[in-house]
Amino acid sequence: HMLTLMASALDLPHEWFVPFCDKHTTNLVANYYPSQIKQPLPNQLRRGAHTDYGSLTVLYQTHASGGLQVQSNRHQWLDVPYIEDSFVINIGDLLAMWTNDRWVSTMHRVVNPPRSAAKESRQSLAFFHQPNFDAKIECIPSCKSGEKPPKYDVTSAGDWILAKLQKSVETN
Repeated sequence: HMLTLMASALDLPHEWFVPFCDKHTTNLVANYYPSQIKQPLPNQLRRGAHTDYGSLTVLYQTHASGGLQVQSNRHQWLDVPYIEDSFVINIGDLLAMWTNDRWVSTMHRVVNPPRSAAKESRQSLAFFHQPNFDAKIECIPSCKSGEKPPKYDVTSAGDWILAKLQKSVETN
C-alpha cells in the first residue's frame, strides 16, 4: 500500500512502482544496543550519521533514552520522539534519486544515552525496502521539468547499493 500512496502523492499512476519492486531485495535487521557500563569516548555514537541506501525504511524502536536523531535542512540534529506502537519512516537514497530530491534521503544517527540512563539497552527493527536489483533508477516524470532537470545520473538499484556497500567497507 505504501508504494501506491507514494505514487499517488507524486501524481503517478497508482501501480507505477510495481514493475520496479515486484522482485524487491528487502531485508529486516534487528539492532541491539547494550547498556553502557563504561562511559563512551567523546563524540562516540552508537551508530554514525548515514542515509539509507534503498528506497524506504520502516523502523520500529523500543523506548530508551539516547536514540534516533535526524538532521534538519539547517544541519541541526533533532531527537526523533518515541511514540508508543508507532513506526518511523525514512526516505532512502534511491527514492530521493527517483524524486529528484523532492523527497530527500534522511540523514540520521543513533546517539548514546545520558549517563543517568546508561544502564538502559536499546532495540530496533529496521525494514529496508530495496527495489528490484535491476530496477532502473531515473528521475520520474512528475519530478522534473525544464526548470528542474534531473540531478542524478541514471543507475540501477543494484549498482547503487553495491557501490555504497563497497564505499562503506573501504571507509571502515
